[in-house]
Amino acid sequence: MTLSNMNFKKTLFYFIFILLMTTISAANAQSLNGIYSDGEVSLHLEETEEGILGLFADSDGSYYEASFLSDKDGLIGMLGEYYAYIPYQTEELNLIIMPMDGNGEAILEEAVEFVLPYISELQKEVQQADYSQINWAPIMRFGTDFYPSYVLATSTWAQNTASESEEYNYNYYGDRNGYFGIQIDKFPIGSIVRIEIEGEPLVKKSSYTITVSKDGLTEIFPIMEYDYDALRELNQAKAVNFKYAVYLNNQLLGETLEVIWTRSINDAVFIGQDHHGNTHSLNFIFAAYVNENEPDLDMELGKMLDHKIINSWIGYQGTEQDVMNQVFTMWYHFQKKGFKYSSITTQSGSDERSSGQVIRFVKDALKSSQANCIDGTVLFASFLYKIGIDVSIVIVPGHAYLAFGRTNDGTKKLALETTSMGGLDIENVSSTDAQRTDVKLSYDSFISAVDYATKAYYEKAEPGIKQGDPQYMEINIREARQQKIRPIK
Repeated sequence: MTLSNMNFKKTLFYFIFILLMTTISAANAQSLNGIYSDGEVSLHLEETEEGILGLFADSDGSYYEASFLSDKDGLIGMLGEYYAYIPYQTEELNLIIMPMDGNGEAILEEAVEFVLPYISELQKEVQQADYSQINWAPIMRFGTDFYPSYVLATSTWAQNTASESEEYNYNYYGDRNGYFGIQIDKFPIGSIVRIEIEGEPLVKKSSYTITVSKDGLTEIFPIMEYDYDALRELNQAKAVNFKYAVYLNNQLLGETLEVIWTRSINDAVFIGQDHHGNTHSLNFIFAAYVNENEPDLDMELGKMLDHKIINSWIGYQGTEQDVMNQVFTMWYHFQKKGFKYSSITTQSGSDERSSGQVIRFVKDALKSSQANCIDGTVLFASFLYKIGIDVSIVIVPGHAYLAFGRTNDGTKKLALETTSMGGLDIENVSSTDAQRTDVKLSYDSFISAVDYATKAYYEKAEPGIKQGDPQYMEINIREARQQKIRPIK
């Protein structure tokens, strides 16, 4: 919550700022010089002949000048257009923001509370800092290329922010899932630092403000304002100019331009190495290419029923054989459409700190009747998940295939080698055996693909997954959706 984005009227409003400061008493109430900050907002207070003056820095980069006079219970004053109050004899530091209505009455139900610890005395070195010792540089979450697929897949993750998190050996501020950031070092304690990052037309200018409260390396990742529609339409990789700017105490410290190779939306990053050398598994990205919401699925499901193999899509509401028949109906339909194995593996870039895979979207695979192992797996997973079948994408060295539950409780799992569906051209089958219809031939190829993949799953994939071998992965689509991994498009 910031002062500027609170939903108040545009007329003059008054706020009560209650600052509870550690070990303040009435005897030393005048000794308020110092800097108070939670790392995101801060208040600088300084005693002068005119009274106690201050500067409040909001997390959106806004600044508000303050001035206070003494009252019997504390200090009362103005902070920008708002009233402010600092009580005496308190043990903890809290900041409560309370708007006033047009009659000057406090609106208690709209109070907002912050915690602002005392971090330091006012330090002249903030203004007298040796700028030659200050370091800053742009950083990325992982790799050196920008993958829009990652941003779209994680777009509905909670944008949790971290402040001085103990899980890092450096100070961390901003979006825990942020992609673009700035690393700073040797900034004086008490410095108000604002960073700005933009990469038009894909990323609008995004900013984040902190007050430096600890020595050492600090990383700041703003919550970026992406143009998601523009990211989805990025069918071809291109270079994008990203502008980075750093402000120190509201003065521009420096800015730089980085040309970042931005991948095609079809490039899925599943392993990334960050700038600290740590490797991260991003295998959830495969679930983002499964799209149970693709509009073409309903039309195709209707066409599949025209084959008269099944009467309706019932998910797990029938027998185990009913489940098999539903999966086979899809298999037969894709063979009738003439699906062929077609491998497109060349990515739209090269990044030594990331590994990716080119994946066709469901709509594109249906239009071209072409698929490689991951394309076919994503295709089947999209249709099966839509009708209520529990499905997973199984990743093994150099290959991918489908796993699906024969029963709803997951106790009976089968796998399917989707690349095998292109091995039979049932539209041009010549046979004198009346029993060897195209349906029978297709079913035989289906059972063979199930047997082959199921054996491979239990003999190699499942043991590898249980042993934690990173070359073996299983991405369950239901679990991915529960983790808010959404379809890219």
